[in-house]
Amino acid sequence: MSVPTPLSQRTDMVVFFNGEFVPADQARVGIMTHALSYGTGCFEGIRGYWNDTSEDVYIFRPREHFARMHNSCRITSICLPHSVDELMEIARELVRRNHLRENCYIRPFAYKSDEIIGVKLHGLQDHFAMYVWVLVRVEAVKTPSPPIAFTSLKSAAQAALVSAGGPAPRNCDELCIRNGLTPPTHGVGSCTVVPFGATGSQWPGALFGTH
Repeated sequence: MSVPTPLSQRTDMVVFFNGEFVPADQARVGIMTHALSYGTGCFEGIRGYWNDTSEDVYIFRPREHFARMHNSCRITSICLPHSVDELMEIARELVRRNHLRENCYIRPFAYKSDEIIGVKLHGLQDHFAMYVWVLVRVEAVKTPSPPIAFTSLKSAAQAALVSAGGPAPRNCDELCIRNGLTPPTHGVGSCTVVPFGATGSQWPGALFGTH
């Protein structure tokens, strides 16, 4: 199995970084970045699904994801400089600029960017980035024991879900976990899973075309 080139080394892909679309290999953060040391950041994981008939990538529930990201930023005292509608358009533009014609994963990330030592949330600069990545394989499903609760905050605490669900089996991009009470709906990294064969009519208002 070939290992994909890291995004930080890709000259052929575009990311959104601090208000601009830039080549992926030009988006850098320092090793002392506050979020790297203290987990002072929050993120979302949003799926995009390629449709052969319409030749379009449909982003799944972007409004709900970005609304939750605004809430996560409020909880972590991060100023997110874009509205939900603006974030939706940035995501759509990322898919366009990277000329994607396959299933993909969109990762917006807001974080404390000062390069300092010190545990605090206030008086620090906030930065925002978003990138898109291609997904080619499916999830495996696992029910953790005991069942766990999902929250309205996506942050460094997401690592707790990885611990609860365990690693994804070989040949899978991701582990999909469930709480034992509902159908499998939560991916450890991607947040939401759509059943195979799902269409826009089955998920009214959920799919957001990029073209």
